[in-house]
Amino acid sequence: MGKTKKDKIRWAGLGTLLLLLLFSPWIISRGARSSERILAMEQEIVFHYVWSRDGETLFYGASDWTGNTIKTVDVDTGTVSTVKAFEGECTPVYLSLSEDELFVAEERDLGEKTGATLWKITLSTGDAYEIWHVPENCRCGFGGSFSPDGLFVYRAVERNAQYDLVKLDLAIGEETVLCTLPTISWIAISHDAQHLAFSDGNRLHVMKSDGGSPLCVTDLCEQLGEIEWSPDDQWISYHKRDDSEYRQIFKLHPDGGPEIQVTDDMGWHDGLGWSEDGTRFVFSKAVPGCAHEICIVDAEGGREIPLTAYTSVNPYSFGPDAWVPSWSPKGDRIAYIRTIYGKADALCVVEPEAADTAIFCREAIVRTKVSFFSLLSTLFKLKP
Repeated sequence: MGKTKKDKIRWAGLGTLLLLLLFSPWIISRGARSSERILAMEQEIVFHYVWSRDGETLFYGASDWTGNTIKTVDVDTGTVSTVKAFEGECTPVYLSLSEDELFVAEERDLGEKTGATLWKITLSTGDAYEIWHVPENCRCGFGGSFSPDGLFVYRAVERNAQYDLVKLDLAIGEETVLCTLPTISWIAISHDAQHLAFSDGNRLHVMKSDGGSPLCVTDLCEQLGEIEWSPDDQWISYHKRDDSEYRQIFKLHPDGGPEIQVTDDMGWHDGLGWSEDGTRFVFSKAVPGCAHEICIVDAEGGREIPLTAYTSVNPYSFGPDAWVPSWSPKGDRIAYIRTIYGKADALCVVEPEAADTAIFCREAIVRTKVSFFSLLSTLFKLKP
């Protein structure tokens, strides 16, 4: 018995919808990533980066088969230049920029301990010299903070199973111990250089930058870190683990008071940073089964908007992670590091105003699936 005309329509429609559902993640992922640009791809690791004052250049520390170097990349053209090459087994783990000077903290593996050295590079001349060396165990990439004027650096140095919060005067090389606690990390200095905020792992502390007793401003919690001051210094943001075991973004005033939860979606929120006008956060977010991607959210909370969607369109794919986002001084771009399947790092930028594309692409899959099942039901309800 031959197929009727309606049978042919039914099966043709089914086949078309199956093809659309099969290829929609690939098609949609192309659109979701349309604004992402790879500026520099290293064969091994990109450790840290910092924006230039004009927002046209990124300085970054990288490691490839030739060694460890500090490089620059032009955000518009992608042109890469070398600023300084390091000798020996060292790692440039933290960068800070002040006017014409670039400060670089590098680590050297000393067996059971890690040595740290702070360099100052004059960008106009290319001259570089060592300004501080700590032979003791000291993680420079974990919680160091430079004053806005580049005159001081605040570090946590482990000594005798305790951590000293050290203020180093870069002009004379003199250090002052401000306080000592069992654990100190994620040090952040306010933009007016008057106060410090830091974590002891489970609580947030605030103190004056010239010393005094730290004030604990939060209750006991878990995994409190990634502390940032708002541009006007009226808020301190941080992440911590909530009752559902995910890391969420919170903020509170420096003098304490009730904390405000900014995000509450399922997922781990990391690498948060304020926009220059203080109205939005950018962060790296991961949900179960997907890689970290870059998102933004209003500082008052609300809907989390994805800027990248490399693997989120496919819940069965484990691909590149996007980390440590940072807003440009102009607020027109966001830089971040994308790890390519654990083998190499790429320094990328994305435009925050391209968020609508990412939103559309993510929701399009939901709509495709809903439409597929709705039309499938309709097709099979056709009567011959």
